Amino acid sequence: MTGEAKQRASQWAQFCCECNICSLIACPEQLDPKNMCVDAKALLRETESGWSDEEVDRLVRGIHPARNGREIPISRLYTRLGLDPYDRSANYSSDNAQPNSVVIPLRQHIGAPAKAIVRVGDSVKAGDAVGNTEDKDLGCPVHTGISGRVVEASDKQVVVAAG
Repeated sequence: MTGEAKQRASQWAQFCCECNICSLIACPEQLDPKNMCVDAKALLRETESGWSDEEVDRLVRGIHPARNGREIPISRLYTRLGLDPYDRSANYSSDNAQPNSVVIPLRQHIGAPAKAIVRVGDSVKAGDAVGNTEDKDLGCPVHTGISGRVVEASDKQVVVAAG
């Protein structure tokens, strides 16, 4: 598209989070919609244009009607990532391991690291949260996999001894 039609289409790019799923995995035609949105966003910044708050409220209301059609088929994901040879049944065996202690890193995810919410000496049960992030931060809580007593709680990790 060119001219006014291109400008109008580029306003939809404001809603692209640039995750690249559309380009790398989901697009059955193997096009590059993510980079098209990046270019369109640059044009919007250059021209200082975009939708008004009222237009955004009107356009983005509820679940998009095509949401179900935008899901990524797992078979396509496997193929695009070259994982087809590994998509097979595997034998499972449980050895029921019982560790004496676990070290739980507080930085296990993208975003802000979790902060310890337990102190040395606290008793915890398997599944209890031992670290969390502020509500304003992007991040998630971390949990202990065993019951026991906290023997270390630093800004980097929490150590729980079984018992």
